[in-house]
Amino acid sequence: MPESLVACYSYMLLKGLYHVHYKGFVHCDMKPENILVFPTRNGSKIHNLKIADFGLAKKIAEKEILIPGPSNFNRCTLLYASPESVSWGIHKPATDIWSLRCIIVEMITGKPLWNSRTSTQNLIYQILFGHPHIPENISVLAKYFLKLCFKKNEHE
Repeated sequence: MPESLVACYSYMLLKGLYHVHYKGFVHCDMKPENILVFPTRNGSKIHNLKIADFGLAKKIAEKEILIPGPSNFNRCTLLYASPESVSWGIHKPATDIWSLRCIIVEMITGKPLWNSRTSTQNLIYQILFGHPHIPENISVLAKYFLKLCFKKNEHE
């Protein structure tokens, strides 16, 4: 997908997440399957996107029981989970942004960020200790944006 189109769709998703977070919720399961695509009415090639499936969402103020260990990803899809979600079960607005970043990379490359054909244990290791790949064939601004979305913060 061309970078300009990815930027447009990313903006739509960021606006949606801003609204969700502003209302006091965290989606907790951002992934391509939870994004609805609607054609525009004006005939434009750019579709409208909407975030769907709030079944795992939680209130931001909702207390979480933090148990260290890689068994805490029951509230998200592992392939799009942040390190904090996997290691501590933390789900805050920043973890939705991490998931969005994984989606953006997938829009750019056509492939998931992490190797989805590996074992669950290897996938957890990639998420916790790996360095997310930033595509080389994108603008400097896009690379900077993706780096910001992939900040790891275990205590946030």
